[in-house]
Amino acid sequence: MTQEWEAVFYSDPEGRYHVKAETRSKAKYKAALMVVDAVGCSRLEAFSEIKSIRKSRRPPPVDHAAVFNERWPVGTLARYWTFTHEDEGKVAKTRSPAVNMPSGHASVWLEGEPGCVSLTHVDPLEAP
Repeated sequence: MTQEWEAVFYSDPEGRYHVKAETRSKAKYKAALMVVDAVGCSRLEAFSEIKSIRKSRRPPPVDHAAVFNERWPVGTLARYWTFTHEDEGKVAKTRSPAVNMPSGHASVWLEGEPGCVSLTHVDPLEAP
């Protein structure tokens, strides 16, 4: 199972760098590769640069698409904005479940729109 690990380096003791790996040793190796890429030093020098590595204490990210899908099924009437929230927006039904895009934004497709709309620009009108 992949876990999130936090690496601290001697050169930047205040910084926290996060890597995902199955074990502590794999996380340390990935962290060392980060140093090699950033500084251009040897792997041996990179390993000596790691001050500590531990499981991350950062809370796991919220899956906004899953939360949206649990509360509002496909076909839910929603108000949405394609640019800013300055006008009254448009109203349409959702035509797909919400998904997490590669950019990291959760989005949903709406009837009448050729592309998806970020959930930050969608307000469902029907009560769950």
